[in-house]
Amino acid sequence: MRINKNIAGVAAIAAVAFTVGRLGLPLGNQSTAVAQDQGEMKMTPEMEAGMKASTPGQHHRYLEALVGDFAADVKIWMTPDSEPMQFNGTVSREWVLDGHFIKETIKADSDMGPFKAISYIGYNNIDGQYESIWLENTSTAITSGSGTYNPATKTLSMMGKHRDPTTGHLITTWNKIDLSDPYRQTGTGYQIGDDGKEFKNFEGVFVRKQ
Repeated sequence: MRINKNIAGVAAIAAVAFTVGRLGLPLGNQSTAVAQDQGEMKMTPEMEAGMKASTPGQHHRYLEALVGDFAADVKIWMTPDSEPMQFNGTVSREWVLDGHFIKETIKADSDMGPFKAISYIGYNNIDGQYESIWLENTSTAITSGSGTYNPATKTLSMMGKHRDPTTGHLITTWNKIDLSDPYRQTGTGYQIGDDGKEFKNFEGVFVRKQ
């Protein structure tokens, strides 16, 4: 029994040390990092901070409304006065990495051909913000965003930047998705045009599949 306790203790210490090390937190030396009291491991402040930072909480639970399979109807405007491009397809979202992130898979058809994208969404406990990354088959860039969630309106708002392939300029974009209706989610997006004015560049309706 004593041997099993020691093995379990070493495994727990290794797991915590790995977590804290990944977060860049100081472990200290062996005499201060881990204290043993009657065969039981005692958490140091550094370990407690590491565990707290790596544990999903309420902010992650807000994202549960995103999970599922949806039929998507999306419009995208490249410029304020252009006709929108129409996309019809599917959006599938699932928890990955033990409930730390949501993986979003998008497949759609458009006048320009098949469109595919993958996104990851999560909440950063350390920086106190929602974060996302986006990859698609029409670009070699990886774009990222960050934002907030309003529990009162059940709205997730994100802001990011991407580089215009024509001008090379950075474009600021922001979007929000209304999660108040579990069966019909709506999203809108905006960006700054060449004239320095805001215009709507995205509109999407996501209907949950039964």
